[in-house]
Amino acid sequence: MGPASRQEFEAALARQRKTITPLAPTDTLRRQTKSMIYQYGDPKEQVKYYALRLKLANNTTKVLTSKPSAFEEETNELSYVGKIDALHKYVLHAGHYEGATYLLVDRKTGKLDTLQGAPVGSPALKRLAALYQGYPYEGAPNGVEVYRNLGGKLQKSFTIAQLKWLPEGIAWVSDDLFLLKILPMSEVAKNEKLNRPLTAAERKKQQYAYLRVTLLK
Repeated sequence: MGPASRQEFEAALARQRKTITPLAPTDTLRRQTKSMIYQYGDPKEQVKYYALRLKLANNTTKVLTSKPSAFEEETNELSYVGKIDALHKYVLHAGHYEGATYLLVDRKTGKLDTLQGAPVGSPALKRLAALYQGYPYEGAPNGVEVYRNLGGKLQKSFTIAQLKWLPEGIAWVSDDLFLLKILPMSEVAKNEKLNRPLTAAERKKQQYAYLRVTLLK
């Protein structure tokens, strides 16, 4: 891992193809709405939740339960994001009590892979990367996780987990090289002192840094 430039990152980002494409109307089945008695306060209340239903191969169906924020620690608010056709995967977003993940559902088997961020594929989709931010939770690491595509099966290659910077963007140059746009924690500390959202002009003045990450073949 070494330094890169803003120009290199922006050029790679401009060449990067979209990994996720929209779902087709035929990919999903009618959403099922249910309700249950759930104790999240006093008295007990009736809370509605629903099930997302995805079409799989051989006329089978994958059903995933989406629980709203009323379920507190058990919150699992699911929404459709799209699909990765080349990998035969559906992509869903899962919002939790604290944080969020992305679910990749295999369209053949229904097997689930959980990523800490939105999947971004290398040029030939030999690898997927996902950025994640543990900040602002104290002591929670930030970084990127990288997966190898083994014929549609994902195998985690490695994770960069650290507390020195926040990942803000990723751009693949090749299947074995990507660039990261990062915000040093010193900049994050300056933003915290303002105690308000940054203006558009202030965001442009952020002192980002850029890293080059080369992977072993």
